[in-house]
Amino acid sequence: MSNKTYRQICSVARTLDVVGERWTLLLIRDLLTGPQSYSALLEGLPGLTTNLLAKRLRTLQEAELVEAIEVGDQDQKSSARGAYALTKAGRALAPALGALAEWGVKYAPAAGPDATMNHRWLLLVLARRYRTTRERWLVQLDSEGHQFQFRLGTDRFESQVGASWNADLVIHGAPQAIYDLFYDSASPADMLQAGHVTLAGPENCREQVWRDFQRAFGLGESEQ
Repeated sequence: MSNKTYRQICSVARTLDVVGERWTLLLIRDLLTGPQSYSALLEGLPGLTTNLLAKRLRTLQEAELVEAIEVGDQDQKSSARGAYALTKAGRALAPALGALAEWGVKYAPAAGPDATMNHRWLLLVLARRYRTTRERWLVQLDSEGHQFQFRLGTDRFESQVGASWNADLVIHGAPQAIYDLFYDSASPADMLQAGHVTLAGPENCREQVWRDFQRAFGLGESEQ
């Protein structure tokens, strides 16, 4: 663990002793979506150097918030590769990060024009807001070449990175448009009309899935 400490008898201070360094909470945020390789973590955080990433991961491992794991076929060493995953203590930070995200929507300054977005973050937003619907559908989000699929109508939120199946609805949008859609800073109907988001998929169910999608994540409720 880092030698830096606030030296206070306070749970907030003791927590910040562990996760208060720059990049640390963002690493935990990204690992909340599942195990990731070193290169994937580095790619998802532009501006973070490889040396600093190694240092932060080492500190998190010493604090028992992150662990190194092997993923792939363990019977074939050539296909096994290293990755990092959160421990139980690391995953327990999810509610705190969710609260920080909601605070940021209300009070943090707007992102600058050169800001980037880690698209895996969307899965955290979706999981946090998900409510089941009566019908079962498969929805896909496309943004700048990144694809995610998730199901509606299930008791628990189910998602995957990529596009392995034919979706009932495909939602296309730039990162800022997707952000605005989920944080209700713009009306879904207005965004659709203005072309900020576009829809694709089978015509016989597209409108119904779009409505259920909005219900599942509480979008545009002021309009309904």
